[in-house]
Amino acid sequence: MIEQILGLPWELLGVSFEGDERCGLILKELKWVELVNESSAPYSSFAISEAQVSPYKAALAGIWHTHPRGPANLSIEDYNAVLDLPELIHAIITPRHVCLYGVIDGQVMNLSRRSLDVTR
Repeated sequence: MIEQILGLPWELLGVSFEGDERCGLILKELKWVELVNESSAPYSSFAISEAQVSPYKAALAGIWHTHPRGPANLSIEDYNAVLDLPELIHAIITPRHVCLYGVIDGQVMNLSRRSLDVTR
């Protein structure tokens, strides 16, 4: 499933170096859904309410969000979110890369990374 998620057309999000963080869900049917970023500081963080997740709960494979201005590295908040939801894959998308994180044997791990084709 990791390679399939990594291969999703993340370029279609059109992530740029400007604007707020965007976020959403990765579904088991290998689709991504964009949700409303409910963070009080969306320029530098993201938040998704349970009400937004609820309709997708049975089909949920992961969570994604963007880092418009930064690398695809985990922030402290991202790291804690991965630990809090170890059953999910966590994707960070930048204008140039997508990076997947997860928990293996209780440790947060970088599962995979690829460059994005920004010429599309």
